[in-house]
Amino acid sequence: MKKKNLYKGLLTSAFAVLMLGTTSCDDFLTIHPSNKITEEEFWEDRNDLESAVRGCYKQFIGSGVMSRLVIWGECRSDNFDLLSENWDDMKDLMNANLLQTNSLFSWADFYKDINFCNKVLEYGPKVIERDASFTSEDWKPIEAEIKALRALNMFYLVRTFRDVPLDFKSIGTDREARAHSGRQVAAELVLDSIINDVDRIKDNGMRRYSSTDEDKGRFTRESIYTLLADMYLWRAAKNASADSVAKYGNKSQEDYQKVITLCDAALEMYLTRYKEANPEYNQSSATNQDNPYFLIRMRSSNGSTKNVTDEIYQQIFIDRNSSESIFELQFDGSSNKNTPLYSYSSGVGLYCAENSDAGLLQAASPLQSVSKGIDNTSGVYSQSDMRRWENMRYTEAGQRVYPIAKYCQNSPLFKNLNDNSEGATSGRVSTSSFRSNWIVYRLSDLLLMKAEAISRLEAPTDEQMESAFNNVAMILYRSNPTITSESEKLKFSDYSTPSQLFSLVMRERRREFFGEGKRWFDLVRLAEYDGKTTNMLNLLLSKYATNTNAVKAKLSSMNSLYSPVYEDDIKVNPLLHQNPAWEKEQTISRN
Repeated sequence: MKKKNLYKGLLTSAFAVLMLGTTSCDDFLTIHPSNKITEEEFWEDRNDLESAVRGCYKQFIGSGVMSRLVIWGECRSDNFDLLSENWDDMKDLMNANLLQTNSLFSWADFYKDINFCNKVLEYGPKVIERDASFTSEDWKPIEAEIKALRALNMFYLVRTFRDVPLDFKSIGTDREARAHSGRQVAAELVLDSIINDVDRIKDNGMRRYSSTDEDKGRFTRESIYTLLADMYLWRAAKNASADSVAKYGNKSQEDYQKVITLCDAALEMYLTRYKEANPEYNQSSATNQDNPYFLIRMRSSNGSTKNVTDEIYQQIFIDRNSSESIFELQFDGSSNKNTPLYSYSSGVGLYCAENSDAGLLQAASPLQSVSKGIDNTSGVYSQSDMRRWENMRYTEAGQRVYPIAKYCQNSPLFKNLNDNSEGATSGRVSTSSFRSNWIVYRLSDLLLMKAEAISRLEAPTDEQMESAFNNVAMILYRSNPTITSESEKLKFSDYSTPSQLFSLVMRERRREFFGEGKRWFDLVRLAEYDGKTTNMLNLLLSKYATNTNAVKAKLSSMNSLYSPVYEDDIKVNPLLHQNPAWEKEQTISRN
């Protein structure tokens, strides 16, 4: 058998991505036609470099990466259950049968994008020598955004697989691939490398680009700070267990402090940006005292709770690139479509189907019931929480199927904001265009990351605790607009210990980020902090109606929280080793 290319396409030269197609001249993802140029001839001027930068983003939004942002970040979690069992690989993954033969664990497209980023970082400085109009100062923000994009690729890999290959040298030939292909590097070293790399350039990022699409779709200084805070939060959790403290000392607490500092800085950038765009708003005015970060709110002028259109969902998920957005993957519905969400496998997308309301996945059972209390501690949503029908589709009274609605439906029209058991109506977004952006970071991320970091401090101050509580409550209240009386609102005294605050943060992250590719990583981060799987399994197993003991046994070790290495990657790189949890597979069935 002919030996396969390493990482199934990793060896593609950086400029090859530039031959993927063209769009309008004003579109950020416009790419330079290059089917007649060679690599050595390509890197001549600023335009060539900008084309290569666009190519890096275009590779990242391709279906090979985009689908895995959903699958790796959500499908193993307690958020989703199978609605269709026609896809065996997905069925195995959802049933905790993690097989090294499952192509969903291929990391090829991530390493391809990392290689493209490496090419830009290698050849970018040479453009300074060749183009008199391009200076070292012009290069700095480009270097910053590409290092951030490379780090984001690596961050997804290390959260999914733990130990992964780390090579920041570009590859252009089979010989180079064989020379630089290596074994996995310990997760701690990978995290140290990407954090240090981004930390050094974080202040070189662009503050603004020339359009909103670029401000939200390319890494800016604000989004670089947000990514860095997220990576520090993960490393802090990994270093918090007793074994890690014995090995690394106070590193975890230092990282939690850095998360807080980075979030504060990014929030200040966000507020500056918001005030520049909305000079009529006064942050100190009485109407904004309870909403200091200008979260999008409902603006029902007559106070009615009947037949109310969801303005929050509309602005964030339908209009796209909202005021709360920090970093979104851009899809125009023409030259690039968000096909994994809509029409991914035989016309059936992960969330939606091309010709029906339902895709492959649905909301798991814990999300289907509601409670009267605004902070549902036994389930997820309260009866006044709008996010229930933002995230799931209402079909009929007593429905037994709960299709995913986020990104796939137009703004819900709530029949009764006080009681969402009456349901909400909405139409599907046009599946002919598949143009929903994928939100990587938004304002809620900053507020909840900071709150989580505060809840993990050894000795947070009363002021820090109350500030964190208020930020979480602010997000919760905006999705429960009918909760206005003090008697209905949360009381800080009920969440005044770090463990109580952390539990609130975890519940609110689940409510706020359902379907946004974060929940599985939240559960793994919880287990890493604990140094064991007990607490995360208590949450995860709530979705399994049968075979809970088998699933619990399968996922009892920390190794089992990380995915197996795809066997094709091991075949072409003998230095790779399999995650020990999945060296021998046993299948379990939930049916």
